[in-house]
Amino acid sequence: MTPPRTTFNPGVTRRDLLGWAMYDFANSGYATVVLTAVFSAYFVGVVAANADWATLAWTLSLSLSHALVMISLPSISAWADRHAAKKRALLISTLGCVVCTAGLASVGAGDVVWAGVLIALSNCFLPMVNLWRPRFCLNWLRPKPWAASALGVGPGAMWAVCSLWAFDWPMCFGRKPKAKRRASLCPSPC
Repeated sequence: MTPPRTTFNPGVTRRDLLGWAMYDFANSGYATVVLTAVFSAYFVGVVAANADWATLAWTLSLSLSHALVMISLPSISAWADRHAAKKRALLISTLGCVVCTAGLASVGAGDVVWAGVLIALSNCFLPMVNLWRPRFCLNWLRPKPWAASALGVGPGAMWAVCSLWAFDWPMCFGRKPKAKRRASLCPSPC
């Protein structure tokens, strides 16, 4: 449910609000499904074949991406501010994250380097998206500017939990998974 029209600042439409809420919705799913649960387990169990160093390789890929963000984001932000290019920076970072995340579908057993590069790049673009996106919607609603983001984060978090549950649903009823997985998200022994 969107807030009443009287709480919008001038020039803001429900369509604007819905668009930004969808960013939060998608972001919640990416962080939960790709980074935390599903792809990390796939990387360790399938891509790196449960090797002793598999978890270390996953952690190093993410750590490298965080280091790159810490080094590059201040200068990228300064460039975008200086050239009034926040929308362009948001578009580039969104497309970069989407393309790199979609590229993860091409990763198979033994593609450790390719998977590491793709996850590192997608995880570099994600903080950039999170930097630029709120700059556009902070002043959209009065008196509660955070409500624009809450409209996406709440349903997004529920979507992420439901997608994790759906991923694990067959194991909860004793069905064998198609691929060997290290852990189940089910609360009961399956």
